[in-house]
Amino acid sequence: MKTFVAIFAIVLFFSSCGNSGPEPINYNKDACDFCKMSISESRFAAELITVKGRAYKFDDLQCLLQYDAANKEVAVKSYYVGSFLEDGKLIDAATAFFVKHESVRSPMGGNTAAFATQKTAADYASENQAEIIEWKDLAKAAPAEGNSHHGHSH
Repeated sequence: MKTFVAIFAIVLFFSSCGNSGPEPINYNKDACDFCKMSISESRFAAELITVKGRAYKFDDLQCLLQYDAANKEVAVKSYYVGSFLEDGKLIDAATAFFVKHESVRSPMGGNTAAFATQKTAADYASENQAEIIEWKDLAKAAPAEGNSHHGHSH
């Protein structure tokens, strides 16, 4: 009987987590929740998942950062960004490495590329004489009116 209860508890735990991870973006159909433009390039897409499970989708990391800074009351569970080198793949922003450079040319001028590994980011950064930025520093530097209180609890 104890085995059954343990298995049931494990199944319940995993099912209660719901959909962990990003919600798929329908490219060329979904509109950016900040600038309302169509999300067309997966390598620049971004997504914010609230604690309640609502997904906000963006065409550029710049739009996500501006939305986040303007909506401090939204309790954020996680952030995802389009992998610059992997078409259609969203990666966890907290573990990604970023390179900001004019050669990136993103839709809304954020010009920031996200990489899943430090090595791929370092390779791109050295090719373009740029620096690697981590998510915590990128999120801190977000442009906003009223950017006096920082951060969200995860």
